[in-house]
Amino acid sequence: TPTVTDATFNSDFLCGVQSVEGPALASFTLLPNPATGSVRVQGIPSGSSTVELVDPLGRSVLRRAFTGTELVLDVNVLSRGVYTVHVHTGQGRGSRLLVLE
Repeated sequence: TPTVTDATFNSDFLCGVQSVEGPALASFTLLPNPATGSVRVQGIPSGSSTVELVDPLGRSVLRRAFTGTELVLDVNVLSRGVYTVHVHTGQGRGSRLLVLE
């Protein structure tokens, strides 16, 4: 009978909501997700906001300031992978994971 004396186990996990701070941002969404060409950030409280995409290495790769309740981002130039989307408003901040295919 074979005996295992040394083994390595690797696994990747993906969670939809990374963090939410501020009840006003509890319902903002990213559509579509996974995305390929563009992504709509919606459900943001009206007023001045900033949306930032952070790559898997923690680098800020896209940042947009805007006024309104939704924003369409062109993500064609970004590499495939999992990005964190941070939304900052006067009412709080929230984060979601975005998968680019």
